[in-house]
Amino acid sequence: MSETKLLYLMAPPDGGVDVKIGITTLSKAEVRLGTYQNALGPRMLCQWQRCWIGPDGEIERLERVLKNHYRHDILNEGRGYTEWVSGKTWQDIVPVVEEMIDGHRFKVEPVALEYLPLTSRNLDQYRASLI
Repeated sequence: MSETKLLYLMAPPDGGVDVKIGITTLSKAEVRLGTYQNALGPRMLCQWQRCWIGPDGEIERLERVLKNHYRHDILNEGRGYTEWVSGKTWQDIVPVVEEMIDGHRFKVEPVALEYLPLTSRNLDQYRASLI
């Protein structure tokens, strides 16, 4: 059975010129956000600046296409590194994501701007909006 997933773009908390391209299931997004938030502490807020939602297979294929597109900008291998695109901001990546969605006809939708950036503080409101 297909599960709904999110693809997200996350800027580094230090304001660097890098972006994390990640995916998570909608049902466990609070765990993923909480894990990042725990590492940041109470003075910074984990934020997913842009997100797209869709069936797991579509989101997984979109992630693969994006990582292949940026393979030369992913500087390190291994757990926690292969999702980070160096030298690009999330603003640089958004139009590329949109082009990939259109070009490959992925059946995904952007998360409404009113819920962005998506955080642990507004995730429940976003999920409630889907019902």
